[in-house]
Amino acid sequence: MNLLTKKLIFIKTGLLSLAILFFLGCKKENNKIGLNDPSRLPSEAYFTDTITVKSEVVLISDSINTTNVSIAANGNSPYASVMMTGAYTDPLFGKISVEAYSRLLLSTEYVELPDATADSAFLYLSYSYFYGNNWLPQTLNVYALEEDIRTDVQYFSNSAPLAHTTLLGTITFNASSDTAAQIRIKLNNTNGFLQTVLEASKNNNGFQNEIKGIVLSPGTPDGAIIRIDGNSVNTALQIYYTQYGQSNIYTLNMTSGAHKFYRVIADRSGTELSSLVNNYDSINTASLPSRRCYIQACTGLRTRLSFPYLKNLREVFPNIAVIKGELSVAPAPGTGYYPPNYTVLLMRTDETGKILKNPAGSIYYVQPDDYVQYNNTAINIITLDSNQYSIPVKSYIQSVLIGQVPNNKIILSPGLLYTDINRITISDNGNPSLPLKLRLYFTTIK
Repeated sequence: MNLLTKKLIFIKTGLLSLAILFFLGCKKENNKIGLNDPSRLPSEAYFTDTITVKSEVVLISDSINTTNVSIAANGNSPYASVMMTGAYTDPLFGKISVEAYSRLLLSTEYVELPDATADSAFLYLSYSYFYGNNWLPQTLNVYALEEDIRTDVQYFSNSAPLAHTTLLGTITFNASSDTAAQIRIKLNNTNGFLQTVLEASKNNNGFQNEIKGIVLSPGTPDGAIIRIDGNSVNTALQIYYTQYGQSNIYTLNMTSGAHKFYRVIADRSGTELSSLVNNYDSINTASLPSRRCYIQACTGLRTRLSFPYLKNLREVFPNIAVIKGELSVAPAPGTGYYPPNYTVLLMRTDETGKILKNPAGSIYYVQPDDYVQYNNTAINIITLDSNQYSIPVKSYIQSVLIGQVPNNKIILSPGLLYTDINRITISDNGNPSLPLKLRLYFTTIK
């Protein structure tokens, strides 16, 4: 007689049938529950990895703020003012393009340039990250910005474009994997733009009222997306000019004081995600031919998970105590050349499946183990390790089982939403190839 039969023999027939459906494969485990001291093991511990996990791909495009984004360099000193631009075509995710908008700052204020004449100019852009098909040559265009980037407005990845019709320059290049890469774009004096820069106000407030900034826009649909470091000394606009017969250089920068943002345009036509257009559109992964979940940073693609029969576990084991809980997530085989997201995290949702937030707008996350789950003070970011994410959910599952938090859906999200475009596909719970699983070790309190 197996364990399940022994534990359920006296339970009513209806409940027994229900239990067998959801705990077939539940077995006794006396040593494999993640505790170091065997003497502390409960006399009866159980393991199951057959709890139903339902999944949907969901588009959440209203919460990715790309205004004045900052990241840490090599985990140490922060460097601010990063912005992404470029485009690549992904066979699974579609065509992704990114436009960057930035104000310009005077490197030196209050230096007048009477009788100066613009001769030529170059825009230097330093970058240390690319994503996409860098073996393909791509084109990047530089435009003069014609609308203000407002300092009292937060811009998002799905913000509307700002007007830019004056083309200043273009370059064709292959994105480099060098950690200190740079491109140089020759700029033209189209519509007198360069001369206007020389003649503009020589304090930054006045200057930015007259010169709105620049736009970096991809000119080809395939290639790579790059992340530009605005704070780098190697990112600058330099105008070569003549004054009183002497040649000089006038330098503008895009450091942290220069307001900036980037917008992401995703064209998923021709993919199995083509119906995801509006905010919170979703697709049940069971209806997809691939039976895959999708997540991607900056585009809003995330996976929403639910455990609809989880509370039935407590009906069978009323005094259940979860010893270890883990959501096992691995990249699906055959997802292509593109590197997966480095980190992921879990967000809680309300009863409608939307991201749960407090009155101040802060997101509620699934907390680390041994944290109170109705508090959102900690963000449990999980790093890819040995090509899989092992997400601890012991405390969260226990809190659901005892009714401390509702059994709403949770959202599997990239850990970095704003600073890269990495993506991953995951086999769903019904896919036989490395499926997403909820693994639970538990005992009962007598």
